[in-house]
Amino acid sequence: MVEKISFSGWQSIHHQTLESFRGKTVVISYSGGKDSSLLLNFFQQAESIYGFDLDVHGVAYPCHVFPKEEQIRLSLYWQDQGIDITWHNSRDGDQALDKVFKGQKSPCVVCSQLKKNVLYSYFNSRHTDWNNTVVVIGYTLWDLASAVIEHVLRQNFGGGDQGDFQGRCAKDRFLEIAQRFYPILEMENGLHVFKPLIRYNDTDIAQAVTDLNIPLTRAECRFKLYRPKRLLAEYYTLFGLNFSYEDVFAFARKAFDLPDQNFFQTQEISSFVSNMI
Repeated sequence: MVEKISFSGWQSIHHQTLESFRGKTVVISYSGGKDSSLLLNFFQQAESIYGFDLDVHGVAYPCHVFPKEEQIRLSLYWQDQGIDITWHNSRDGDQALDKVFKGQKSPCVVCSQLKKNVLYSYFNSRHTDWNNTVVVIGYTLWDLASAVIEHVLRQNFGGGDQGDFQGRCAKDRFLEIAQRFYPILEMENGLHVFKPLIRYNDTDIAQAVTDLNIPLTRAECRFKLYRPKRLLAEYYTLFGLNFSYEDVFAFARKAFDLPDQNFFQTQEISSFVSNMI
């Protein structure tokens, strides 16, 4: 039986890492989904224990998922928990997503890139002290399992690594997914990149959020079925699959010859943010 996710269990796993965040600013991108919601709950509890400052940002995109009233509803809940969310709104509405969708490309890639650009531009405009910043990313164990499946198919059945992912060459896509396997990366400029959910299966995260009675976004994204992650998640759920982080990581490291942790930590920061996160 899989042990339920709890703050105490999560804290025990990451205590040493959390201790290293003392005095730093911990940045979380909030999407209104289960992963970022569980992160907010856990980091809110950890903030006073470990003495860091929590800085939460939500990019209200796609617009049909985040109308103003939805932003207010979610903000009020988190304010009651002691968390203020800084919202960033898109000037272009959902037109860009509709355009690429009609062009038979994945709107999810465009959406993800837009959100990343909005946040990166915001922090650059504020001359953020990266040496004192931790960026938290909500990758889960199912993200890692899906990355393994993608690379197995590409490497062994994709014509010798010839396939691409929405225009990205196989090498760049491989590096993008390979860095996800490391829970913490300490970049040379001092920035920390932390992925504290990669040990957890999505079903267990969903159950934890339900048990904590955390509200999520109510409107479903109309493009959600075009995101490979969601399609694979439905497959895992249908077959009752649960994975082990140690097993998935060990397989990927041996089968794919993953670059070591230091390879990613020595990347130039703007290149890392643009190409790998």
